[in-house]
Amino acid sequence: SLSSGSFCLFVIVIGSILIILASLFLFSYSRKLMWQVYTNKKSKYWKWNWVCLIIVLASLVYFLLVSSIELLISTIFNISNQTTYFYYSKTINSIFLFAYLIFMFFTFIYFNGSYKVWESFNSAFKLIKRKWSDLWKAFLFIMLTAGAYSFITYFIQKAMIYQPEFNRA
Repeated sequence: SLSSGSFCLFVIVIGSILIILASLFLFSYSRKLMWQVYTNKKSKYWKWNWVCLIIVLASLVYFLLVSSIELLISTIFNISNQTTYFYYSKTINSIFLFAYLIFMFFTFIYFNGSYKVWESFNSAFKLIKRKWSDLWKAFLFIMLTAGAYSFITYFIQKAMIYQPEFNRA
C-alpha cells in the first residue's frame, strides 16, 4: 500500500542520512587521531568535523567542475574512439585528483596548526600560490610516475591476457 511504501522511503532516507553523518564523524575522528599522533598536539574533535564537512562539500563542487571541464574538452575535440576517450578521461581525472589531494593535505596541515577552518583554506591557497614554482615540478613528477606505471601495467596486463592460466573462468 501507499503508506507502507512511503514509510519504507522514509526509513531509507533517514537511514542514508544517518550513515552519511556517521561516516563523516568517523572520517573526521580518524583525521584528528592521525594528526594528533603525527604532531603530538591535542585538538578539539568538533572543529575537525567542520573542516571535514567543508572539504566534502568542496569536493562535490570540485567534482562538478572537473566533470564540466572534461565534458567541455571532449566535445571540443570530438573524441569518438572509446579507447582514446577512456585514456583521456583517466588522465584528466588523475590530474585533478592529485591536485585536489595536494590541496586537501595543505588544508589539513594548516588546520592542525591554527584550528581555524576558513583560515586553513585561505592559507592552503596562499601556500600553493607562493610555492607554485616548486609544486609544479613535484606535480609533474607525480604525473610522469603515474603515467609510467600505467604504461608498464598496460603492457603486462595485455601480455597476461594471452596466458592460458589467466583465461580460466
